[in-house]
Amino acid sequence: MVCKVHTNAGILDVLNPDPERIRIEDIAQSLAFLCRFNGHVKFHYSVAQHSLLVADLVCARHGPALALTALMHDAPEAYLGDLISPLKAVLPEFGRMEDILARAMAAKYGLAFPEPAEVKAADLAILAAERDQVIAPTDRTAWRELPPPPPGLVIGPQAPETVRSLFLKRFKLLASGRGPA
Repeated sequence: MVCKVHTNAGILDVLNPDPERIRIEDIAQSLAFLCRFNGHVKFHYSVAQHSLLVADLVCARHGPALALTALMHDAPEAYLGDLISPLKAVLPEFGRMEDILARAMAAKYGLAFPEPAEVKAADLAILAAERDQVIAPTDRTAWRELPPPPPGLVIGPQAPETVRSLFLKRFKLLASGRGPA
């Protein structure tokens, strides 16, 4: 089976991804313009902005070793979209496609695979902050148990172009081994 998506670098078969067609510029562009929570937010809040926060938290809690993996933890969404968790739960094939892309990206960029527990914990802590600050008013009882949000974290709107630039800058710093910005 072939499942092709169009990118700025051409076409990528997400079931058999060619690492040469996976480009950080495409990932940054897509994630910066891709709104989390299907757009049910108080302001435009991108997957890239979320990823930067997760990378910051992982770095603060555990040092820079997993920060690049944290920054890239949602990178497959650049090619597949940000499918909300309730839908992922009933579409197991989607999870398989995410894993194929995540494995290819891990090999290309030297990321940890599967996602380490430290990254998942930071992701959930940021989700708790997003629930309180970003998502349009919601019934909090519908949410799974989340850890407390990081103290003092304030999330505000950022332009997609700004977030794309920040994402690329952070990626280059972390990939070079120079640490976080």
